[in-house]
Amino acid sequence: MNEVYLKRKLEEFLLEDLGSLEVDSGHNPEYVTARIVAQDVGIFCGRRFIKPAFDLLTPHDVYPLDMFQLLYDGTLFSPGDVLAEFRVEKEILRNGIRTVLNLLSHLSGIASNTRMKVNEIHGTNSHNANPREKGRKGEGAGLDRNKKRSWKDHVF
Repeated sequence: MNEVYLKRKLEEFLLEDLGSLEVDSGHNPEYVTARIVAQDVGIFCGRRFIKPAFDLLTPHDVYPLDMFQLLYDGTLFSPGDVLAEFRVEKEILRNGIRTVLNLLSHLSGIASNTRMKVNEIHGTNSHNANPREKGRKGEGAGLDRNKKRSWKDHVF
């Protein structure tokens, strides 16, 4: 993903949540360790958004987020699993956690639903009807131009 686009979207999401609220850690920043813990079963997605989101809120005189543990995208998780653990200034955490949780929930939900659909069709005779995906003969996967197919041969 384009890093400039990523930063701009994260800024938009943070502005939507915070509005004109000033994020101030005061004269004596206080650091806390935070854990994001799963409440349900799913597939993790959104690894690359956590640190950049908090970094956008972090002033230059405050120590940036320190990541201790973070699942890789595509990892299956269960209730109670720690998805991420990090040390961050408490005001930065308070102001950025909602945006980060919204992103992780949304992206992990998409990944989980996709995995569920893939598992549902696994072992059937279905195939990818996306013409951008290349098959063995260079044609679109499952779209052999010489073979007549019906609409039943494709998964929508």
